[in-house]
Amino acid sequence: LPAEILTLADLNQGDTIIELSVLGQYYSTMIAEAIGPNGNLHMYDLVAFEGFGAEAGNAFAATHSNTEYRLQDYDNADYPDGADAAYLINGYHDLPARDNDPAAMNNALYAALRPGGKYIVIDHKSVDGAGWSVADTAHRIDANTIIEEVTAAGFELISDSSLLAHP
Repeated sequence: LPAEILTLADLNQGDTIIELSVLGQYYSTMIAEAIGPNGNLHMYDLVAFEGFGAEAGNAFAATHSNTEYRLQDYDNADYPDGADAAYLINGYHDLPARDNDPAAMNNALYAALRPGGKYIVIDHKSVDGAGWSVADTAHRIDANTIIEEVTAAGFELISDSSLLAHP
């Protein structure tokens, strides 16, 4: 499944990618390889997760010349201009509880991506209508809430995949 997820954004050699919530570098490893030595992977973890990811993120960046790691809040991060895609995997539900503004982050990502750039959001799905109500306790969010917030920033929904769906 990881390859299918990464191809949702048409990942290519030489791409510039923004990856948010990189704790553990699971997808970072695959992205760095897929974009090759001429690509650039800009990895970010929330400041609130410094103890969970900063050491590993910095170590990963030190051993992968096409990557850089930053510990910044996503709503005011130093994103590269003209990026080809952004990935936020299993971290959207963490935003408000970690003092991040999802609308500000989505707007910043929209501005950072090149025209036609893609934004992939994967998260644990709560029941329809739950909104943000269980985000901090059950670490899940209503998929429709994400869609509404992301499209409000200017993004267009082009795919709603069930690749990772589990009843």
